[in-house]
Amino acid sequence: MWPEALGHAYSSKSGKYLVGDHGYKEWEITDSVRVSFYNIETKAEIDIASAMPFSGEQNHPHPYFAMNDKVICYTFAEKKRNSFAITFTGQLIK
Repeated sequence: MWPEALGHAYSSKSGKYLVGDHGYKEWEITDSVRVSFYNIETKAEIDIASAMPFSGEQNHPHPYFAMNDKVICYTFAEKKRNSFAITFTGQLIK
């Protein structure tokens, strides 16, 4: 389902949804890392973040479901710091 190199993937408690970070083969060259949500039942994929910039560090977003699958959390690197992001899953499911 994700043809690029997969960094990390995580399943919802229900097993209906996946989130993953992928695209690392050319990250340093192309800023190609994506964080994607995948609905197993509908086969729909939505990028939560795409073309994440390479900060000079090898920081992976490590996305995961939290708060009873109500949110997806992940990190992203910026020059000399890391940031934390939250996306609500309800919006992705619709």
